[in-house]
Order: sequence, then structure tokens, then C-alpha cells
Amino acid sequence: MQQGVDPSDGQPNLVEEGETKWNDYIFSKRVFATGGTLKVNKLNDKKYDGKSYAEISKDLYKEYKERPNDAIARRTWEALAARLQQAQEADKLKLK
Repeated sequence: MQQGVDPSDGQPNLVEEGETKWNDYIFSKRVFATGGTLKVNKLNDKKYDGKSYAEISKDLYKEYKERPNDAIARRTWEALAARLQQAQEADKLKLK
């Protein structure tokens, strides 16, 4: 999946297979969730502990995908995705 174009050389920036995109944010298949980070961000820490953020985003998106015209489902998905983004960023900092 193309993510944009590198302005320096015009080459396409690609999302790796298995990663997911939400707005302009990429959920990684290489960063794995930890229960503590998920709990702090009010996500299902037991169900998703140890899974990649790409896997979690796919699972969370399922419910919204079933009802794309439902405003409440859309707002719920946006809130969950934002919390998932925060959790991934926190876990990425732990890797450094």
C-alpha cells in the first residue's frame, strides 16, 4: 500500500504488508503491545497483550466496518484508534 512519495527522490513510500493505516498513522506489525500500556490506555489488556498493534487495529476495526454509516460506531472507532496510537507510541519508546 502506497503511503506517499519521498520528496527527495520521488520514490513511493510503502506500508509493509500486514501493517494497517488509520488517517496518516501506521499501526506496526513489529511493535507488540504490553498489558500495562494497554491498561493505561483503557484497551482490553488481557485480550491484546503480546499482539502486534496492526493485529489489534484490525480486530478493533471489525465492528465499525460492519456499520460504516453508524455515527456512534464511527466515533467509537476513532476514539479506540486514538488510544491505540497512544499505546503504540508508548511501547515504541520502551524499545529505544
